[in-house]
Amino acid sequence: MLTTLARLGIPTTLAVILFGAGVFVAPVAHGETVVDRPVSDSEASLESDDGALIDLMAKMKRSRGVIAEFVEEKHLALLSAPLKSSGRLYYAPPDALLRMTQKPSRTRLLIAGREVRYRDDTGADRFDLSANSVARQFIENFLVLFTGDLPALRERYDIEFHADADRWKLELTPRRAPFDRMIEQVVLEGQGAALSLIRMTETDGDATETRITKMQADTQVRADELTRLFSE
Repeated sequence: MLTTLARLGIPTTLAVILFGAGVFVAPVAHGETVVDRPVSDSEASLESDDGALIDLMAKMKRSRGVIAEFVEEKHLALLSAPLKSSGRLYYAPPDALLRMTQKPSRTRLLIAGREVRYRDDTGADRFDLSANSVARQFIENFLVLFTGDLPALRERYDIEFHADADRWKLELTPRRAPFDRMIEQVVLEGQGAALSLIRMTETDGDATETRITKMQADTQVRADELTRLFSE
């Protein structure tokens, strides 16, 4: 996976940081042909019966911010036991996100506009996304999961949406090369406007499952607060 990301022009260190943190999204390589599959029958049916999905995306779009606690397991074919971590996630619309892990080690990953910053016990790194269009797409395609931008989501994925009362499941299958060769599916589950699970399955069988244990789905969060928390 990391070798593929490097070929796309994403700096190796940045790829390791983002992929290791569970922040993996659909990169569109500069100069590479984008291949879209035809719109599926299931997506076409959503056009006439997707009121619940539209309502969910509208709630996410109106959110003033998100604060969530999470536990994460990475299931890798090379390892007999999953890699486990836990921490807290902050999202400040429209483009600021802070991911802090407490166990098994302390790390900080801050995405703020065109900049990515990372810090752990060994030191810190900073990346300017304006200097790398591929890395910028890498980040933007991740943030679309939080923004409630339904047209952007449909542009990147085939969508299957299932709702039972206020519980819902959103299944996303990548539509574009090269992402469709690396990621088989991304599944989001939740209740009301609150997200409870993100599951990403790679084409090689590896999978990452992030469970949201506590969530404040509409909390005022400012980007400058995230910068302060990153530095603590």
